[in-house]
Amino acid sequence: MTAKQREEFLLKERLRLQKLRAAKQPPQNPSRPSNVATLSRSTQSLGKAVKRARTSLPKSPQKQRRVVSELAESVGLKLVRPCPYAHGSTLSDETIKLVYECMSFIRALFSACQVDRMCI
Repeated sequence: MTAKQREEFLLKERLRLQKLRAAKQPPQNPSRPSNVATLSRSTQSLGKAVKRARTSLPKSPQKQRRVVSELAESVGLKLVRPCPYAHGSTLSDETIKLVYECMSFIRALFSACQVDRMCI
């Protein structure tokens, strides 16, 4: 092997090693913190930790929610609690108009009777 061939070989080898090292490193994603990739060494160890935490939770679902929410707050996570009364549906304009008409009729009826128990 001549000196020129040896230099070419070493250059190719360096490039190959650089590509290998770059492939081993986790990709840099600016939307995620850099320590997220190093939280657990493998998915197996993460699953094991989650399983241990779940088995130590209380059996009652309400108590489980309470414990998890307290843990989340102590860690600094903000949980959004859904409003139990909000279903996302609203009344149509026609329904609202009918309710107003019915209420105005009832008001007129009571005012005509002068809200007397004898009239009811």
